[in-house]
Amino acid sequence: MDRTTFGVQVGDASEDTLTALRELGVGSVRLQARWGDVSQTTQAVTALRGAGYDVLVRLSQPKDAWDDLEAWRAYVRRAFEAMRDEASCFEIGAAPNRIKWAGYETYHDYAAAARVAGAVARDIGVHTAGPATQDFEPYWTAAALADFAGFDVLSDHLYTDRSGEPENAEEGVFDIVNKMRLFRALAQVYGQREFWSTQFNWILDVPGGEQWAARSSLVDEERQADYLVRYYVLGLSSGFVERMYWFVLRGRLTGLLDDDGSERPAFEAYRHMTRQLAGATFRGRMESPPWVYLMSFDKGGRRLVVAWTRDGKRHRARLPALLVRDRDGAIVAGRRDELEVGPSPIYVTLGAPACRER
Repeated sequence: MDRTTFGVQVGDASEDTLTALRELGVGSVRLQARWGDVSQTTQAVTALRGAGYDVLVRLSQPKDAWDDLEAWRAYVRRAFEAMRDEASCFEIGAAPNRIKWAGYETYHDYAAAARVAGAVARDIGVHTAGPATQDFEPYWTAAALADFAGFDVLSDHLYTDRSGEPENAEEGVFDIVNKMRLFRALAQVYGQREFWSTQFNWILDVPGGEQWAARSSLVDEERQADYLVRYYVLGLSSGFVERMYWFVLRGRLTGLLDDDGSERPAFEAYRHMTRQLAGATFRGRMESPPWVYLMSFDKGGRRLVVAWTRDGKRHRARLPALLVRDRDGAIVAGRRDELEVGPSPIYVTLGAPACRER
């Protein structure tokens, strides 16, 4: 897995942000550009790129000015010209299928804005991603792409928080892997070279969280960290997504860091995940009961298994383990030939060939 697979949205390029990014080990960052004057965003992009990060810049219209296409044309031109040498890609729009946030009344309205941005992008020579739809609404994505398919990358805010665990399936079929499979198929139909999940998270059960998600889908900090790792590993193993961006680095409801900069469990889980999986190659899922996930990777000449269970269940797995670390990197003591696997992922370095993969 290339390090650019691992991404996070940031709000600035301060020294604190750069320090956190180095600790996380990510290769990609996403940044929302300011409307109007793009100079501050340009400075941040330059600093992030200079620090070695691949930068995705999100451009969107104000909710109350979505139909002012001339102002939009001028804005995207300023942004493209200012950041063309530093940003690798520009995401056009933000949740355009949500009128309460984007203002668009139909997918035709968004497609009109996307056509404007696409024409300017071709003129200047920059790459774009879109349509940046919210959640899993492939019919909306397909309808928008039927009006404008000029993106280089298909992007979606592929959340699963409305259905709880990342392994859960909508309509009994569309778990996270099959959702990614469908979006990759749409990308191929409409000529996009890659699919990126550009925004996802689980919202913490803290005051204010219920304004953004149903109470039943709010999580505590430990589950947030578990779900983050499980989402990434499922995406990495699918072969259908090239990048995944956690939303956000710092924030009270979803941040890897709290508002005051203190690290949450999700930060430590993310940091250890990149240490283990950056540069790894997925080999297959080992045979196990359906609620047990034994995901096998090769890295540095050794076999690594990321293991967890869903639905709160626990399971004993027989693996020839050489070393076992928990979700956050601490060495797990105890027997190496029979491991207890639970909802929190563990990393198992094998000392010999293991059971058959499928």
